[in-house]
Amino acid sequence: MAKISETELQKRLRKLEAAIEDPSDTVALTDDQYVLTENVIYVAYASALSNLVNGIISNQSDATDFQYSPYNVSGVLMAYRGYFSSTSVYASGDPTDYFWESTTGLSGFTSSERYYTTSTGLLSVLGNPTEPGDGITWTVITAGNAVPGTAIWVAERYTVSGVTSGWSINSVAAYIDTSLLIDDAVTVSKMADDAVGVAELSATGTASSSTFLRGDNSWVTPTDTEYTHPTNAGNKHIPTGGSSGEFLKYDSSGTAVWSVDNNDNTTYSIQDGELSQNNFTNADHTKLDGIEVNATADQTGAQIKTAYEAESDTNAFTDADHTKLDGIETSADVTDATNVTAAGALMDSEVTNLADVKAINQSLVSTASPTFVTLNATTVDLGDWTITETGGVLFFATGGTDKMKLDASGNLTCVGTVTESGSM
Repeated sequence: MAKISETELQKRLRKLEAAIEDPSDTVALTDDQYVLTENVIYVAYASALSNLVNGIISNQSDATDFQYSPYNVSGVLMAYRGYFSSTSVYASGDPTDYFWESTTGLSGFTSSERYYTTSTGLLSVLGNPTEPGDGITWTVITAGNAVPGTAIWVAERYTVSGVTSGWSINSVAAYIDTSLLIDDAVTVSKMADDAVGVAELSATGTASSSTFLRGDNSWVTPTDTEYTHPTNAGNKHIPTGGSSGEFLKYDSSGTAVWSVDNNDNTTYSIQDGELSQNNFTNADHTKLDGIEVNATADQTGAQIKTAYEAESDTNAFTDADHTKLDGIETSADVTDATNVTAAGALMDSEVTNLADVKAINQSLVSTASPTFVTLNATTVDLGDWTITETGGVLFFATGGTDKMKLDASGNLTCVGTVTESGSM
């Protein structure tokens, strides 16, 4: 949004002011809503802005003290002014809708005019500082000064670029009229202790720290011989003089007295909770509520055991658990040699070439066909045939008799007669 000049702003404000006097050409009813036929500029102010970029803020929280008046309560000009152009008959309450600029160095502002009155009359009878109501006195508040503590109403108006606003009148005190209190007017800080009590509502006399409300609904100063008793006349109340550690009792003559001794078993009362007896308290009552019905302190061990084991969440040690433990040998160790051997496992100590056994990577059962890169053996028993190696010569024997030999030069020599059928 482009920055608007003071001259243009004054022109538009005067035009808007003239349109209010004759709204027929400037206001239209559209979709059940009244709107202006032309855009107008609304002006707002703020004491501080955060994250201001090219005259725009992105969040409502970036504007501090957003308001439509150019001056704060002390008559000091706000640091920023914003413009909002719209056909709405209402100014936007969202500071992100406005284009903001600093008021530093701007001309056309005059100090706001502020007045106050101590009148407790209603707003309708106050008038304003220009035309005060009958008997109403408005006193000026000098610019830069705070509103006096005696003020009941404050009136304010301001002038921007030659255009003066109307008077804005607001209440600043709790008490306005005998028939009217503003919101939150009555607070704890504005009421003294016991300011509103039984005495103020119905009893006669004056309530204070030294008086006591007696049965005839009057405030009296107590005496040492007067006390409150349900069977006696209403003109008696608790005597003075009670202290911590003492309790109220009746002596032999029926007079209420403060004492540290209650061995006469007479009726006594309590003042301010001060009593040196073993009172039955709410905490005691809570303890009793937590004890089961028919609970006794002389239950047998079997009763306690049964009750304990019956609880599902106790993880009680039962007879069955005890039986299981009885079946376990003393110092039981499931990994010792005796237990492992008894279970049929092959122990390392039973194997001569443990590393060779662990290195086997193929089946060695009778039906398997293992493969070996090198066969280191002097005699191989193949069933009907036996192959024996001696000095680099292989002897092939059957039935215990060598039939052939193969020397290192590759010469094969047959032993015996070679027949036509191939037998020897």
